[in-house]
Amino acid sequence: RIPFLRDLLPTQTEIKAVVDYDGTDDRLVPAELWFRQIANIKRIEVKVKVMQTMAMLKVEANSVMESLRLLTRVCNQVMDSEKLQDLLAMVLAIGNIMNEGTRGGRAAGFKFDSLLKLTQTKSTDGTTTVLDYLVTLYVGKDQRETLNLMADFPSVQTASRMLLSDLVSEVDSIKQSLEQCKMELKDLERDSEGPKPKKFNSKPK
Repeated sequence: RIPFLRDLLPTQTEIKAVVDYDGTDDRLVPAELWFRQIANIKRIEVKVKVMQTMAMLKVEANSVMESLRLLTRVCNQVMDSEKLQDLLAMVLAIGNIMNEGTRGGRAAGFKFDSLLKLTQTKSTDGTTTVLDYLVTLYVGKDQRETLNLMADFPSVQTASRMLLSDLVSEVDSIKQSLEQCKMELKDLERDSEGPKPKKFNSKPK
């Protein structure tokens, strides 16, 4: 029920109307009676937001942590994959052969966006791509299993649907909610202390 409590709060116009009303309660509808009960509560919207944070914090934090664990798991799967290492080494070797005699003919590595060119760069016949040649090469060596990268990355499909920007936003939202809770706690402590007595400077006559 708490997530919907904020929608039940009165507007400033509604609060003013019930505060200014000087008739009897039996002429008020339940919603107006509710507004009258909470009209004098300080920072009511903030308090409701704090209640929502307290109710949902564990669920939201667990959701973020599960997403982070999934990303960590996939990253480890990628880093530990011997098949991927073998394929990338072969791509580098093929690239160096194709670029032999040029400045890029003895490269020690390549950027990941270069992998997009595997389907774009074609042989002299204009039909076979580098990716086609790569597949043919492994099939010819009876190493089809090396091409089955999905076996090494069982969680990659789920992780591919996640956006880091969404995760960052969720973490920021949780941090902001917690900061609001801290600020409200300080305000409650000040409210409980009451107004500080005024100090008067007394001068001897």
